[in-house]
Amino acid sequence: MRQNAASRIDRIMVPEELIRKFPDARAFCKGRMFSDHYPIILVTSQIKWGPTPFRSLDVWLSEPSFLRTFKKEWVQLEGLTLEQKLKRIKKPLKAWNKAVSGHIDYKI
Repeated sequence: MRQNAASRIDRIMVPEELIRKFPDARAFCKGRMFSDHYPIILVTSQIKWGPTPFRSLDVWLSEPSFLRTFKKEWVQLEGLTLEQKLKRIKKPLKAWNKAVSGHIDYKI
């Protein structure tokens, strides 16, 4: 047997009930940090960590209809704080993105 040999367990056992409750669950192995063990992380799509931050894509600025759509929606939000405006403009911009580019987020 080699002294420097290393092995990693590449499987995880979970109860069938968990699989039924979280059918999209995925497990992945993180890098080793302080010990000789590799932590395994179980992620489910049903975990909600709160609202996602507002994000825009640079390519949107090259589309002429983006600025028209943005200005039209932004004007209707007069009197709100910047945080409130960003929360409310997110939905119409997502709809615009899907209509114009077929939801470019998934293509990226």
